[in-house]
Amino acid sequence: MSFGDDLAKFRRRTLDKYIRVKRLSAFDLFSAIILETPVDKGVLRNNWFAEIGNGSSETTDSEDPSGQRAINRTRSVLEGTDIARDIFFTNNLPYAVPIEFDGISGKAPEGMVRINALRWDNIVRRNVRKVQNGG
Repeated sequence: MSFGDDLAKFRRRTLDKYIRVKRLSAFDLFSAIILETPVDKGVLRNNWFAEIGNGSSETTDSEDPSGQRAINRTRSVLEGTDIARDIFFTNNLPYAVPIEFDGISGKAPEGMVRINALRWDNIVRRNVRKVQNGG
């Protein structure tokens, strides 16, 4: 194997690890947001949508108090993660913003996005270690 081949192999392994960390970290953050979303009937929790490249404008009237449908959708979308495109996570229900910032539900007075976004650095560090250790 030549030096160029070794360098190309190193590049592929490094990019693969970067993408795995990106995917795992986004999934951990988004899952936490979903699970921190207050539940009445589960419609708000089920309206989290992950998209790659640009934000979703989608909404659903479907209830899912457990959040499992939103988590499964998120996992599926994140399988398409690549190095170049951004990942967006949206909730387009009109009452999502007041619940996030006004604490009107009482169940999430610190919000669901803000409280988890503060954990981002730790999430990424944990996933870097996981990927470095073969996880």
